[in-house]
Amino acid sequence: MHAVVKTVPGPGAVYEPWAFAPKPGLRDIQVRVEATSICGTDMQIYDWHELMAKRVKPPLVMGHEFAGKVVEAGKEVSDLREGDIVSGETHINCGRCFQCRTGNGHICERMLLRGVDTGGCFAEYHTLHESSAWLNDKRIPIETASARQRCSCCVCRGHSGTHRRSLRLRSNRSMSNWALQIVRSQQDLRNRHR
Repeated sequence: MHAVVKTVPGPGAVYEPWAFAPKPGLRDIQVRVEATSICGTDMQIYDWHELMAKRVKPPLVMGHEFAGKVVEAGKEVSDLREGDIVSGETHINCGRCFQCRTGNGHICERMLLRGVDTGGCFAEYHTLHESSAWLNDKRIPIETASARQRCSCCVCRGHSGTHRRSLRLRSNRSMSNWALQIVRSQQDLRNRHR
């Protein structure tokens, strides 16, 4: 298997042979990665931004936004099957802290980020826990499914902007455009129901 790997501290990354993704555990799935998206975090790791230099421990497969086909499922996986098209969740929560036990895993005390704190998805195959996979409708283009995390960030930004008179867009152009379209659609819906 090949992967995009941050091999050493410092700018850059390499595409090189890499050990095959681990076999799925009882509640894990293995995905053949069919599409990935590059995020600002990936660029910070590639450029070796100060924040990433303090957190990332090379060697590490990069990437956290992806979609692909389930090729193997652990014996206790309940909702996913071989052939399903999934997107991977970027955030990996512990499932044990107070926040996780009360349904607030998005603010887990021990949150890890795929491709930052753990091995990433810029590889031919990626293994992850079933709770970190989102099942996609097969009609959604795989490239769109790979940008699910980025879209969710924009939805949050877009919705938060609809409660105020203005929306400050500070991220890259593509994310700003997505957030702006969400705000516009929310305003159109409100205007139609008046």
